[in-house]
Amino acid sequence: MERKTIKLYCPLEVKTDPDSTLGENHGDIVSEFEYATIPSSVAAVYKDEILAALEKEMHPEERERGLAKYLDSDLAAKVSYIWPSVEVWNDELYGVIDIRPSADLSSAELVDLTDWCESQLSDGLGEGFEQRPVHTRDGDLYVSFWQSGDGFFLKPEHEFKGIEPEIEAKPQELRKAFAVEAVIQPNSTPHLLPTEPQITFPATPEEVAKVCESLKVNSLSECALVGWVCPLDFLNERFTEYDWGMICGERTLDDLNILSHKIAAMSDYELAVFEGLTEIRDVTTMKELIDCAWNTGSGTIRAGICTQEQLGQEWLKNHTGRLPNDLLPFMSAEKAGAFAQKQEHGAFVAGAGYVTMADGYEFYEVYKEGISTKELADRDHIFKFTLASPTDATKTHILKLPEQECYAGEAMELLKFKLGVASLDDCAILHSECVNPRLSELLTNTRLSELYAFTSGLREMEMHGSFKFNAALEYLGYLGGENPDIGAVNHIMGSLDGFRVHHGLETPEDYARFKLKENLDGSLLENVSEIADLTAYGREKMREDNAAITSCGIVSHKDGASALWKELAARVWEQPEQTQELTMGGMY
Repeated sequence: MERKTIKLYCPLEVKTDPDSTLGENHGDIVSEFEYATIPSSVAAVYKDEILAALEKEMHPEERERGLAKYLDSDLAAKVSYIWPSVEVWNDELYGVIDIRPSADLSSAELVDLTDWCESQLSDGLGEGFEQRPVHTRDGDLYVSFWQSGDGFFLKPEHEFKGIEPEIEAKPQELRKAFAVEAVIQPNSTPHLLPTEPQITFPATPEEVAKVCESLKVNSLSECALVGWVCPLDFLNERFTEYDWGMICGERTLDDLNILSHKIAAMSDYELAVFEGLTEIRDVTTMKELIDCAWNTGSGTIRAGICTQEQLGQEWLKNHTGRLPNDLLPFMSAEKAGAFAQKQEHGAFVAGAGYVTMADGYEFYEVYKEGISTKELADRDHIFKFTLASPTDATKTHILKLPEQECYAGEAMELLKFKLGVASLDDCAILHSECVNPRLSELLTNTRLSELYAFTSGLREMEMHGSFKFNAALEYLGYLGGENPDIGAVNHIMGSLDGFRVHHGLETPEDYARFKLKENLDGSLLENVSEIADLTAYGREKMREDNAAITSCGIVSHKDGASALWKELAARVWEQPEQTQELTMGGMY
């Protein structure tokens, strides 16, 4: 079973010669005899150069295991690879220690391994690397992965990024975590009122087929929901049985089954965010419920803030310096909390905390009018294969990629056992499908194991990372043009920090208003179209920013995009005017 890479993050100290271009423009210069420190946001521009320098730092004998070669404790048998890297997070450059475990690590072992990695940064590889220059077009950089003082840290990814740590859960445990017992009846025989639940959601295709056979119907869409028992109090409180029949519409049971599968796979953190989103958005329809379930990545929780008074206390503390001290005794924490909740559009979730939309994230509609149940159920999948044993064509298996994270390891072992193969690449492919036309060519020129690894990387992204990946593909002109190979898509996945997706901006005029928003007050911005050609202005700004209109919104380069992406974008801009319109929106 392949284990996920562990990432430890640390701040970087990046210095340069004070009389270099970087030193003069960005350096914190103490004296002409000392190196100048540059901000990590500026250093982010040179991520690729630093990564290349780290690659050169590796000795031939370290190619297989990296720094793990030097582990001399019991950890040596549990860790297969360790090497430092850099990553841009929130537009700033940080150091990253990539660790590939070959066996499960206990909490104590992870602490010991973190301490060992820190010693490598301070006295081992890190000490040597900081003394060797990283050559860039604007001057040499000296990169330190370790610094003395209180500002240094070496944190796991979930702690550094403020996200929920992964919790292992087996499929059977997930099934027990959420189960809707439903009483259903055929639409054609409304007078038959069953009293006992006939099906429990989430239901497998086999379970659905068995119930449909007993009710003499072809599918769940021919049945109505007349009663149900749900283990989630917040859904019970929000909807009565009658409401469920109304909000689900004609596809009550199909959609309820899809939603149940999604909820069953949620962690406690995701479930709390889901509950908060249903309140924030005042959910009243099945469409909205499904949208909330697929948008848990757009919410965040401030743990322990469960009442307006607690929120108000936090708000007052954060605003102490901006309020007169003699006013504070006259202010109500509860009223301050009510004010903050109204401003932030937040919701309290018992036992979890205060849920709001995460900064920089938007809520995306995934349930569109006319979308089929199959499209919705397969939304998390890109590829679908019908595989067969190489020695017995009657032994088949359907594989969808990416697989749900909670099932991936065990499902892969089952596939190998069922088809009698040692690896995915040994399987015979009877049929293959790809829901993303930009990636369809991968079906013919890529090994299954490579597709599995690629889609596993996509699965580890939150929804917005996957959305951004699709936007980057379209932006670079692959739609309707040359499709990427596996090397290109992997490079795109690793370079998403170079792109900014402006969801909701669909025209040059939208982009013009977006660019003017910081400089014009509300009334002038609202009426500026009467005195200026915003479409022409927007096109000019899009040219300056290498921006393009895609089906995902307007996509542009962030500051610090790698030279490769700028080169690719420049090639698109050099095209004749008449060819600069793409199928899904076009370049301007």
